[in-house]
Amino acid sequence: VKIRGHRIELGEIDSQVLSYSDAIKHAVTDVKDHEGDKSLVVYYVSDSVIDKQKLSHYLENKLPAYMLPGFYVELESLPLTSNGKIDRKSLPAVSSEDLIKSEYVAPATAEEKVLVEVCEQVLKHSPISIRDNYYNLGGDSIKSIQIVSRLRQRGYTLKVDYIFQYPVLEELARYMTTDVVLIDQSAVTGSSVLTPIQRYFFESDDLVDKNYYNQSVILKSDERLFGSV
Repeated sequence: VKIRGHRIELGEIDSQVLSYSDAIKHAVTDVKDHEGDKSLVVYYVSDSVIDKQKLSHYLENKLPAYMLPGFYVELESLPLTSNGKIDRKSLPAVSSEDLIKSEYVAPATAEEKVLVEVCEQVLKHSPISIRDNYYNLGGDSIKSIQIVSRLRQRGYTLKVDYIFQYPVLEELARYMTTDVVLIDQSAVTGSSVLTPIQRYFFESDDLVDKNYYNQSVILKSDERLFGSV
């Protein structure tokens, strides 16, 4: 499948999930819509309780960031078709409760606060911890452009490439730079030298009345656009 701008082999994710623990008997990864976004979801069957947070951390060391699932759903059994294959259409939908999120850590620096606020707006999740992973929150290439654009409106510059290279927000915030241009809005006082056109206006004998000035302009229409005039 293609998601987040990358082609992903779902079977590779399944094999890594199964390698985490012998207690996991079956695993299948699928793509589900969540709040209008496509997300990777792992469905698994286990003999014992699996710490989803630890499973997520394990996969972070096994898979590239763009292949990390954002949702983990434990099932009693996987739905099967009459042919004994996994019935993907019968896999349940996901909710925000299935979303893997890090323990909440509040932003501390000015850059972290702005980044978290923008991510909450674009990714539609709140609250977001600075320890959260951009991919786990449902981020993709299109949303990364929106985040960069909104940061620019707030006076910060961030390259889109950095979002994919450093998806953990705490680390990503370190690559934000200020892009604020301060313009002096105070009143300008004092003498100013006349420009050449100003000097011509005041010194030329051709202009009798200095109280106004008319400038003639010749306009020519394009017959291809407006016809003959």
